Amino acid sequence: MGLAANIDKIPQMVRGIVSILANDPATQPRMRDALAEALISSSCWADSKIIVDQMESIGSITSSNADSIRVALKENSQVSKAFGISGRLEALMEPYPEKVTVAEDDDNVPF
Repeated sequence: MGLAANIDKIPQMVRGIVSILANDPATQPRMRDALAEALISSSCWADSKIIVDQMESIGSITSSNADSIRVALKENSQVSKAFGISGRLEALMEPYPEKVTVAEDDDNVPF
């Protein structure tokens, strides 16, 4: 696969390269993992949107990716406060509902 290059349009070139790698079966799993991790450190709303666009183009995530997305939503305001991003990420995570753990009562007190 190839991508036309124009040095004045680096951001578009990067998006095109990521898109190619994200949709190639040989590199898709690594790109999906990298995109999920990139959300955790995303530094602006625009980057978060681009990352989510790329993740949606892949179409599915793993349980581990869902965990990374939850961390990003919880700890990175550039993800959680980006307009329209939370709902899109929730849709991607739908097959992997968050596990809720309940602390066991181990103090041996009957009440």
